[in-house]
Amino acid sequence: MRRFAATVPLVIPATLACVLLSACQESTRPTLPTVIINGRVWHVEIADTPAKRAAGLSGRSRLGPDRGMLFVFERPRVLEFVMRGCVIPLDIAFIDEDMRIIRTCTMHVERDQSNLTVYSSVSPALYALEVPAGTLACVDVKEGDPVTFANVPALAKSPSE
Repeated sequence: MRRFAATVPLVIPATLACVLLSACQESTRPTLPTVIINGRVWHVEIADTPAKRAAGLSGRSRLGPDRGMLFVFERPRVLEFVMRGCVIPLDIAFIDEDMRIIRTCTMHVERDQSNLTVYSSVSPALYALEVPAGTLACVDVKEGDPVTFANVPALAKSPSE
């Protein structure tokens, strides 16, 4: 009994230290990058290299309602997207360097991969956001709406930030 009583004062501080340490580690876990438009939050993957942009969401059989992909480009330019290898319909929002929506489109799955529809930003864009089809309309996203990023890597922030 004496041995047990002697170890209790050592166990309690050690346990408390572990609990506090794990709480600190939880608060430093990386948070998913997010895009916010009209109060709606999408957790996104970042496509900021030519290889990631080329792959995009091709081959994905599903995409959660609050998930998407943010395509990031080095400089503003007219962007063009196609649905190569995509098996789920998507909405796309083109975003300019002022963090405003400049155009949205719903991109449909295309069986004929030899003659794909081109979806263009029409005017220079720095970003493109792909989300499940229909979600942009549900949030009433339209041209001119402001866009906010959170937890997006430095390369993917607006040049004015």
